[in-house]
Amino acid sequence: MKERVFYFDTIKFCLMMFVIIHHCSMPYLILCGEEWVSELYTIIMPFTMSLFTLISGYFYKEKSYVNRINTYLIPFIVFSVLNLCLQSLSPVSYIHDRPIFQLGYAMWYLWVLFFYTIVTQIVIKRVPVVLLFVGSLILALLFCKLDFFKAEYFQISRLISHYPFFLFGILIREKQMLRLRENTMVRRFAFMAFLVFLIGNFFLSKYGIVSHFIPAFDHSIARKYELYGLLVCTIMSFCVLLFFPNKEYAITKFGRNTFAAYVLHMSIIFPICWIYGIPYMNTWYGWIIYMVVTPLLCILLFTTPVTNFVRNLLNFITIK
Repeated sequence: MKERVFYFDTIKFCLMMFVIIHHCSMPYLILCGEEWVSELYTIIMPFTMSLFTLISGYFYKEKSYVNRINTYLIPFIVFSVLNLCLQSLSPVSYIHDRPIFQLGYAMWYLWVLFFYTIVTQIVIKRVPVVLLFVGSLILALLFCKLDFFKAEYFQISRLISHYPFFLFGILIREKQMLRLRENTMVRRFAFMAFLVFLIGNFFLSKYGIVSHFIPAFDHSIARKYELYGLLVCTIMSFCVLLFFPNKEYAITKFGRNTFAAYVLHMSIIFPICWIYGIPYMNTWYGWIIYMVVTPLLCILLFTTPVTNFVRNLLNFITIK
């Protein structure tokens, strides 16, 4: 039990902070075309959402459909509406013109988890998880070249391309693959492999040898690049689980409250980074506001009072 709490929670906090930093830096990419932002994404994004999804799969359990609605669908609707209202206030067309079919900025993850848990609960009783995992990879490769399967249309590209990670998490649990952590040499090898893929992928992406480092996010891509993204993200995510220290740090407790941080982080980022901070973003102090102050403010969302607020709000409107 302690192992799950310590390293899973610490990892989740780190991943959520990567998501926050990613969203804080986006104006520099969209409005200024800053190359350092693309390089940052090449470093942090290949294993961020894939590992988040993998961890969700690892802790997947069969539950009632009402529970799925309360856990994923209702929060998705509530906080998508909040984000849609906030993004409409931005003067940037990239933000305020985003179609409603993109399902509320950054809330796509709740939608896909709702879909994954419902579908998996039905199918896994009839099909072995190994076959499901292989089938999900094939499905992602089959549909990655179709323009319809893009982020603009109910996040179908993300839904299809991230399902293999969810199933891989279930597979890791069923096959007890994390027992490999007990071997010191395996942990060291996993760390070295992670660094090799991290550095190798960075240079392959930087010099245009590969054109996509995250599976099917927002546009159709060639199958060879989708396969590359799926493999790299899977390997890097699994390596993190194998080598990450099983220790309790000051940030570990925050990892237990990533849900509140996820659903509310854009309520801080929208006003600062996409509305009021735009005139100052190209100054030195603007950069500090965007990339230091805003992420630090978002850490408040990991605290217990904020988590309790979100829980009480959702309890008030959940299906009994």
